[in-house]
Amino acid sequence: MRPARGQDRAGLTLVELLVAMTVTAIVGAALIQIILAQNRSAGTNEAWRVARAVSRGSLNRVLADFRIAEAEGVLDPAAAMSSTSITLRVPFAIGVACNTTVPLTASLLPVDNTLWAASVAGFAGFAWRDEASGTYRYRTTSTTVSTVGPAVCNAAGIATLPASAGGGTAGRVVQLGAPSMGTAAPYASLVPTVGMNVLLLQQVRYRFAPSVALPGATALWREVLSGTPISEELAAPFDSTARFRFYVTGSTLAQDAVPSPRTLTRGIEIHLDGLSETAPLGSTAPKRIGLTTSIFFKNRHD
Repeated sequence: MRPARGQDRAGLTLVELLVAMTVTAIVGAALIQIILAQNRSAGTNEAWRVARAVSRGSLNRVLADFRIAEAEGVLDPAAAMSSTSITLRVPFAIGVACNTTVPLTASLLPVDNTLWAASVAGFAGFAWRDEASGTYRYRTTSTTVSTVGPAVCNAAGIATLPASAGGGTAGRVVQLGAPSMGTAAPYASLVPTVGMNVLLLQQVRYRFAPSVALPGATALWREVLSGTPISEELAAPFDSTARFRFYVTGSTLAQDAVPSPRTLTRGIEIHLDGLSETAPLGSTAPKRIGLTTSIFFKNRHD
């Protein structure tokens, strides 16, 4: 038998090897492009998610304070205010008046004990509803609050709600001290009637200001200014377009200017324009989500 010739041995020629390497390089480059595109897409989606979370993260807290506010007295008339900083008088407890003199005794609806302790630490005064006009009269100077017995309310025929059978929180009877029950002229002689609504208040400021958590960024802050001050950074970062706008009586469009007088305020338009913390791969700027919501105050006498 004749031995096999060299040209009969199995193998690849140089041309075949070059073709295989070229095809492999093309396929590899395509795969790399696909992976990079997926990474860019994932980074972009994550940036959008972060920006959306910033916009929505503080919304529930804002709505909780704004929705329970009383229309004509919600904006503190003595506080500095702008499109990036507003100060509210926010009710944290509601009850009814048991007498008409100073100090005012009121029977309150149940408030969770933990919330009550935190809220009383930031007590900023109270308001009572004038029966004749339906408007609230505010007492926010040299005011005090203390828990007392039910004798005054019992004498007025007003029962304070007991704790539920399951051990829930009971109502409270409180004594509200103030220099007088009246307000500025021509209301100086007004006093509440027994059974009129009484609101206990906190002074709360919302503002867009520099962030502590993300230096160089803008954050939304919630600050309790009265009593024991509390400052809380709700979310960051926000775009420079984030702001507050004001609805006033007689207009359907929000305005940038703070209403004058502030009792004309009927609602707030809030621009919570959130940003991602960084620019995603392939972008030169962070992603931005524009979120706008409007809150109209329903507790009005008109």
